[in-house]
Amino acid sequence: MSDRFSDRATKAMQLAKGEAERLNQPYIEPAHILLGLLEEGTGVAVGALHRLGVDLSALRVEVEKQAQAPHSHAALPAVPLARSVIEYAIEESRRSNHRYIGTEHLLLGLLRVPDKATSHALANMGLDAHDTYPRVLDLLGIRGTPATENATDDTSD
Repeated sequence: MSDRFSDRATKAMQLAKGEAERLNQPYIEPAHILLGLLEEGTGVAVGALHRLGVDLSALRVEVEKQAQAPHSHAALPAVPLARSVIEYAIEESRRSNHRYIGTEHLLLGLLRVPDKATSHALANMGLDAHDTYPRVLDLLGIRGTPATENATDDTSD
């Protein structure tokens, strides 16, 4: 993990690993990263979700349900998707002119990755990943050209 990760982001990623193990899954998927962010509980990402009106406990239940459901027709294998979350988080940090990678960057990365479990969980909470991405940017006071062309809007299935 990059030494640029904040303590909270590092903890969230460690918790993501624990979530994958707890759910008997062999590798970390984007849904596990979201569960790690929720479990960490004090980061900027959780604050942003709360400010969007998300019931965090209900989101956790929904993410767990979606993470355990089989998702056929996945666009990419899970491991590259989790790696993409981290790559997007790094990109979001740079774009924001931050010297660190925080939980907010991980959340933005999650919103850009076409992961069915995460997309379905957010959709069941009334959030579309594609629409939520610019809302999170606004909440965080991050300006610039949004990277929404990579955000997922595939919540069918």
